[in-house]
Amino acid sequence: MTIINFHLLAPRVLFAGVVSAVFAAPSRGQTITEIIPFPGGATATPTAVSADGGTVVGFGYTAAGTQRAFRWTRAGGAIDMGLLPGAVASNANAVNADGSVVVGASGGAVGQTTPFRWVSDGAGGGTMTAIPLPQGWPHSGAVGVSADGSVVVGNLVSIDYSSRRAFRWTAETGVVLLGGFTQSASSTIYAIGAAGDVAIGWSSLPSTNSACRWSGGASASNLGFLSGWTRSFARAMNPSGSIVVGISEGSAGQRGFRWTQGSGMESLDDRSGSVDSQALGVSGDGAMIVGAISSSDGDGAVVWTPPLGMVKLSTHLLSLGIDRGNLILTTAHAVTPDGRTIIGYGGRGAAGVDVGWIVTLPPLCRADFDGVNGVESADILSFVNAWFALDPRADFNALGGITVQDLFDFLNAWFSGC
Repeated sequence: MTIINFHLLAPRVLFAGVVSAVFAAPSRGQTITEIIPFPGGATATPTAVSADGGTVVGFGYTAAGTQRAFRWTRAGGAIDMGLLPGAVASNANAVNADGSVVVGASGGAVGQTTPFRWVSDGAGGGTMTAIPLPQGWPHSGAVGVSADGSVVVGNLVSIDYSSRRAFRWTAETGVVLLGGFTQSASSTIYAIGAAGDVAIGWSSLPSTNSACRWSGGASASNLGFLSGWTRSFARAMNPSGSIVVGISEGSAGQRGFRWTQGSGMESLDDRSGSVDSQALGVSGDGAMIVGAISSSDGDGAVVWTPPLGMVKLSTHLLSLGIDRGNLILTTAHAVTPDGRTIIGYGGRGAAGVDVGWIVTLPPLCRADFDGVNGVESADILSFVNAWFALDPRADFNALGGITVQDLFDFLNAWFSGC
């Protein structure tokens, strides 16, 4: 089996899916589905979901043990996206808004990789094309794509792995290197906004790394750390780039964070004790954040919403009447802008078989602030208490900070109902 170290190019958490099953709550219309890209293959790893929730991309292993990029749709199932000429493996890392453009990396037996851009032909197939690179960067891959598919971002890694630079590509400009906090600093890009003008990742500082955000320039702005922590990594953002989520780390472990221009970086989970959390995906309005938690009472995929705070996804699904069968939901990796479709990975039953999954939730009702019994007067009291306590959940409009406008916006939503 040939394995290419694509994690050097797209530092995404790996997960897999090998058997197809659907568990549904028919009256609610919500489903959780396992994804099979290659019949008889050993594993499958979804890495991204389109904004419309209809397309998932990633990589899997065929029955012959070869690593191939796949594109899965609800209507047509999965297809093998193929390889660049001379390559023996491929991986898909990101997909545009409607699922028609996919980017990733394809590599040879010696471990060198090249970024690709794949474009659908509208008939179930597509064409994979290499993105031309400057000399001296043999370990490279694409990790993000704009909503219309015209802007691609990725990472270039030197032959000895000692240097790493983020890049931005368009057909007009070709590859343009992006600096970190200085033009020459090491940088890693992770995601790009819908318009292609904002990107996030992290860059090097003396003896550490810090989450960063590119907006209109070659150098990045520093998003900082959570108070008391020593490094940070931006992992995802909403389509406009106004909300960033990720991980802040230190001697005590990891904490998931949310960043906005107005409020800076805020922890999503301040519980004490042996708790690690990660924020890995965010909806368009910031009302749904997904990720993972590791704690003394167990590990698992989590969701964060204003009414709920941070809770395990398995608990949330149970409250919605969604049967996950014997799926163990380890990590929720990404969520669509409307907050309804989540992809992730985990295992199945005591056998521990690795699986990937996609789950569809009902529309978010943000006016039901306490998450109990629909929209009622108790939601106003719950929100007002959070607002006076400066609880991050009270940033209702996700503009950063907690202001009177958040109170007005909540009341407008409450009077409108769900």
